[in-house]
Amino acid sequence: MHFRDVKMSNFAAPGAVAALDLGSRRIGVAVCDLGRVAAYPLGVVERASFERDVRAILKLLAGREVAEVVIGLPLLMNAAEGTGAHRARTFGQRLAARTGWNVSFQDERLSTREARERIREARGRVRPDCHLDAQAAAIILQRWLESHDRETT
Repeated sequence: MHFRDVKMSNFAAPGAVAALDLGSRRIGVAVCDLGRVAAYPLGVVERASFERDVRAILKLLAGREVAEVVIGLPLLMNAAEGTGAHRARTFGQRLAARTGWNVSFQDERLSTREARERIREARGRVRPDCHLDAQAAAIILQRWLESHDRETT
C-alpha cells in the first residue's frame, strides 16, 4: 500500500529520497541513490525532541540531495490506522512544514521483522554499525521505490 498525502505535487522532485522509521527511542534513517533504484541504511537518530530530531536527521542527510522523505506508517495488521500511524502523520506534517521536503507515507508492517531476518542472514556481511532501525528504514524505502516505479511505468 502506498500513501502520499502531505505537501505533494503531481511531479516527483528530482533528487534522492530518504526514509524514516519512527520509533519511540530511535529514528532509523535510509537513503537511495539519485537514480532512485536502491535503498540503503544510513544511520539512527536517538529521539530527544522534534527540533533536535530534525537537526540530527538533517545532519545525517547533508549533501545527499534529498528531495523527498518517506515515513513508515505503522498500520495495524487489518490495515487500519491506530495511534502510531497518527503520530507518524503528525511528524510528517511537521517535518514537511519545517524542511519544505515532500513527505510520503509507506506501509511499514513487518519491516522490522524483515530487517532482523536480513541482518541475521547476512551475519558477517553487514556493517557492524548497521542498526536494525536503519535497516528497517531501508526496507520501507525500497518498498516505496518499487511501488512508485510501478505507478510511473
